[in-house]
Amino acid sequence: TVSVTIPDATQGTITINGDEATASHTITEGTSVELRATHKAGYKFEKWVINGSEQTANPYTTTVTSDMTVSAVFAQLKQFTINVTQPEGATITVTNSEGQEITNALEGETITVEINPDYNYKDLQWFINGAVQAFNDITLTDDMPETLNITATLTKMTADEVYAAMSKPTFTQPGNLKAVDTYAEILDGSIG
Repeated sequence: TVSVTIPDATQGTITINGDEATASHTITEGTSVELRATHKAGYKFEKWVINGSEQTANPYTTTVTSDMTVSAVFAQLKQFTINVTQPEGATITVTNSEGQEITNALEGETITVEINPDYNYKDLQWFINGAVQAFNDITLTDDMPETLNITATLTKMTADEVYAAMSKPTFTQPGNLKAVDTYAEILDGSIG
């Protein structure tokens, strides 16, 4: 006999050899059984407790040699709060895998941090809770703090650096330009 502790239905379900588990299953000694735990939204499977011994494989296959007691342990997924401090000279957005901007996420989800610097800023570095980050896609894990503070630092470019970074027009015919505020006006000639 396999005695099963049925988990809270909001957390997950158990099947034995493909059949939904009930409190007691009669299985012939020497029969192989596959235990499968399926978590519900917001939960994860953590482990089996079989006759007091823990197993983490899921599904878990064993042979019935005597009476067994089986329970599945589910744990609630960690919820993360995402705080973004917008730096001078850039815009930070955090999105989920569907591209939706978010301020909360669950353990196991991958978030994307996108930083769009203004044209006149350089030397971008970004941080989560003060630690420099190198990748924009981050999978949230149980060992991360529940609150993620995201920010960035940039350096404002000098006027000479901005000018040097700009693409320069190439005249296809001789011509003249007139500087007007932050752009150039073509007086004659053509740009290709």
